[in-house]
Amino acid sequence: MSFKRAIDFSLGWEGGYVDDPEDPGGETNYGISKRAHPAENIKGLTVADASRIYEETYWARTGGLLEGPSEGSGGALAAALLDFGIHSGVSRAVAELQRFVGAEPDGVVGPRTKLAIRLKADELLAMALVERRSRYLERVLTAQPELRKYEKGWRARLDSLASCIQHRRFG
Repeated sequence: MSFKRAIDFSLGWEGGYVDDPEDPGGETNYGISKRAHPAENIKGLTVADASRIYEETYWARTGGLLEGPSEGSGGALAAALLDFGIHSGVSRAVAELQRFVGAEPDGVVGPRTKLAIRLKADELLAMALVERRSRYLERVLTAQPELRKYEKGWRARLDSLASCIQHRRFG
């Protein structure tokens, strides 16, 4: 996932210049608020200016940290984290991700957060595979009812595997 693709999505949802007194961000252009960026000429911002600010201030602290060959693809997560950061604040977005993956919610993407993301992704994929295996076994048992005598053992095995995955006994 490149910054360009992620920011194109976010900018597609951010409007042009507004100065709505009911908006807590106040004067805003392309989602860049005067409150968050007091030194910027908000009314005069261009898409290129907004993209630069998003890349330097948001991407560098969110999705950009999830990129790279050692981090896996991370494209969807990087884009989601960037968009959350833009809409609700970088620290809040990162802390919510950290809570989800079981990392200390300090609002900073660091090595421990990256490890927790990899572990959570591994857990989620493993559990999805267990679920698919369960559905496959159901199809086998429907097609071959004579195998139902093995069902209790098969289900116990799947339950045990799921428990080991959830308690991270393989990592």
